[in-house]
Amino acid sequence: MARVFRIMLGACAAVLVGAFLTVPASGQPASGDVTVTLSTAKQRFDKSTDVTVTVVIANDGATDAQVLSWLTPADGIQAPIFDVSRNGTPATYLGILAKRPAPTAHDYLALPAGASLEYDVNLSDAYSFAKSGDYTIGYSLTDPQLLGYRARTSGQLSSDSLTLAVEGRPDPSVRAIPDTAGGLSYTNCDGQQQSDLDIAFAGAAEYAADAFEYLRHERAGPRFQLWFGAFNTSRWQTVKSHYSLIRSATESAPVAFECDSNSPYYAYVFPRQPYRIYLGS
Repeated sequence: MARVFRIMLGACAAVLVGAFLTVPASGQPASGDVTVTLSTAKQRFDKSTDVTVTVVIANDGATDAQVLSWLTPADGIQAPIFDVSRNGTPATYLGILAKRPAPTAHDYLALPAGASLEYDVNLSDAYSFAKSGDYTIGYSLTDPQLLGYRARTSGQLSSDSLTLAVEGRPDPSVRAIPDTAGGLSYTNCDGQQQSDLDIAFAGAAEYAADAFEYLRHERAGPRFQLWFGAFNTSRWQTVKSHYSLIRSATESAPVAFECDSNSPYYAYVFPRQPYRIYLGS
């Protein structure tokens, strides 16, 4: 029960509104020995052709390195690891957003000195190319565990950008949420799972409402500073806005839970299905 409750809090706080409440990480930049290069066999893509690039992650240093697998395209796009934009406007990320366990040694790809990893990546699986135009593509990440789960420094990887001419094409279709008039629905969840989720969702709603009321009345209180750092008006407004959305979602949105016993994640969603939550085993 406690684990389900933690999952629900994470799912509601992190993915119900499709945004993570974060503040910039601190620490020293990672070594420049690990580099990322993007290339493509063509510069123009018509609407019937997938937008694909080749990603090479190389270790140019003299010592072995490692890279967190889900922040690479090793198993497809598992996070918004690419910067994709058209005329300076970011393209919508359509891929998975997951609440994962903390990484362990098994989650890292070995990258020996002088070695490289190469992946062909279909960007149209995870980003919207609905409008025709010139798209700028880059790989850019800053994550404290990117280059090692024990190193709490701020791992960074970025590539030079490509510019590709892309003809617009429809986004993938989205599964509809059952009309439950603001209630909950379940797929592949047994009776005990449904009962646990009912309790956890009610608890998440209570937490969201309490946090929103606290933010309304305690602009620079100790809880804010503990979770989000030093107070400033812009940060406070962003956090309060996100908690307002979470509160609204837990109070009135039709939320669909899908239990996925094969998933390695605690929970995951897709940005264009914000109230459909997939739960792992």
